[in-house]
Amino acid sequence: MIKHLYSLICNDLLVDQITKRASYINIITDGNTIKLPNNMPSLYVVTSWYAEGEEKGVFQIRITFISPSGDTKELLKDEIENKDGDHHRYQLNLLVKDLPVKEEGMHYFLIEHKMAKGKWKEDNRIPLYIKKLSQEQRSEQIEQNAT
Repeated sequence: MIKHLYSLICNDLLVDQITKRASYINIITDGNTIKLPNNMPSLYVVTSWYAEGEEKGVFQIRITFISPSGDTKELLKDEIENKDGDHHRYQLNLLVKDLPVKEEGMHYFLIEHKMAKGKWKEDNRIPLYIKKLSQEQRSEQIEQNAT
């Protein structure tokens, strides 16, 4: 059985080549833009999974982007193979580039896995609020961040 441990979105990540441990840089909870539609800057969607028990096999994972109006864009459908039926952790680090955003409001990254009976189970829904700023608001924000 596969279990979801955590998911997050961040600007960047570093993976230690020896330990394979990841460090997440600038975890994202919201974003601003001065025009819509627009493309989001590159970001990572990170999910961590744990395969437990003696069950060998392939587990399917899916990540979908959902807009406030309900439009969806599938970003990833991937498989995790638990070859030896032992307890293992798996991590997916998905780099998302130029994701189109058409509207202001709450967007979501939907994290799911496919269950034995073929149905998709929602494991997490990462919120990302996108706010449209005027040029003046954006300039004020830049000034505040500089001080």
